[in-house]
Amino acid sequence: MALSLCGFESHPLRKDGENKKSFSLIEILIVLSILSIISILVIAALKPAEIAKNYRDTKRSSDIRNLEKILNTVLSLDPNFRISNSASSNVIYISLPDNSPTCSSWIEKLPPLPSGYEYRCSSNPSNINGSGWIPINFQDFVNVSSLPLDPINNDNYFYSFSVSGDNFKLTAPTEKSDNYLAKTDGGINDNLIEAGEVKKY
Repeated sequence: MALSLCGFESHPLRKDGENKKSFSLIEILIVLSILSIISILVIAALKPAEIAKNYRDTKRSSDIRNLEKILNTVLSLDPNFRISNSASSNVIYISLPDNSPTCSSWIEKLPPLPSGYEYRCSSNPSNINGSGWIPINFQDFVNVSSLPLDPINNDNYFYSFSVSGDNFKLTAPTEKSDNYLAKTDGGINDNLIEAGEVKKY
């Protein structure tokens, strides 16, 4: 019996230290597996945020393009319609809600404007009867239920409408700094989605 045990413990085919080497390899594999899982979790945690940014920027682009089409439809339906009768050329109309038409709740946080210009807000920015953030009564021309608002709609991200005579410009800032939609819209600012006849200014 003693010989049998001795023979088992020092098997002629087993090299000294083989158990330790195998265990070390298992340890390495376990560590690599844990690191892989952590990496996957980190990537999974970051991706939804980037996807959400892309989604919101795509919605901004779609909203601005649709507004451009609606305004062009209004202009084509009534050759006598003048945007300048509804909007002032020294006012930037924005989608932020405020009971104060001069955006007093937001004014300290908004980007400064050139001398002589001012912001204009609406208490019901989605309205389409001329009291919304775009001061045009769309009810007379097109079937639109409401004016779109920026997906975030705060002092950093909002839609704007401005005019130069009877030409208009629509803008929306993007969350992604390297945004293809903003770079290829024909405007002058690569961080803004721009539309309208005067998007070059």
